[in-house]
Amino acid sequence: AVKALEARCKVYPGSRALEVAQDRLHEKTCFRSLGIRTPAFEAVETWPELQAALARVGAPAVLKTRRFGYDGKGQAVLRSEADAKEAFERLGGAPLILEGFVQFQRELSIIAVRSSQGEVACYPLVQNHHAGGILRKTIAPAPDVSVELQRAANQHIEKLLSHLDYVGVLALELFEVNGELLANEIAPRVHNTGHFTIEGALTSQ
Repeated sequence: AVKALEARCKVYPGSRALEVAQDRLHEKTCFRSLGIRTPAFEAVETWPELQAALARVGAPAVLKTRRFGYDGKGQAVLRSEADAKEAFERLGGAPLILEGFVQFQRELSIIAVRSSQGEVACYPLVQNHHAGGILRKTIAPAPDVSVELQRAANQHIEKLLSHLDYVGVLALELFEVNGELLANEIAPRVHNTGHFTIEGALTSQ
């Protein structure tokens, strides 16, 4: 529908960004192609493929539907093959992705905006706390962020904005692991981790 509309008028953000953001496999593959680190991941469609992927990725791991998952829905943590069988029976029937479980120190996100002329502005990294798959608290700006960590986050999201020829506001969710950033997912829209900008920044997202 978006592509059909694009044939008639300008649409922001465009279909390219939506195609990437709506499929977790396309999303992770896009990150990797741009040199942005991610957790280990494998595409899965059958039970034997899940067994083989789990052997390669290792447990614990997270099995997710590639599409239509949000706020912890469409996913299951696998700690054993018994967990994998139950999760596959529940989630199977749709294309899946198996992701390595990340022992992160904290969850971070960055929001940036890009104009139709290619100008980019980034907000500072924020630290997020989830419970039950739902965002419960955001600390803005994130404490103890080094210049190097902020620069790395800016570079990651700027690469994505340019690659997707993106116009508008984009959020990138990240894991901090031993001072490095792993990309989790993008949201092609204003984001709940940026609600602080309404009263906490000169310009709201």
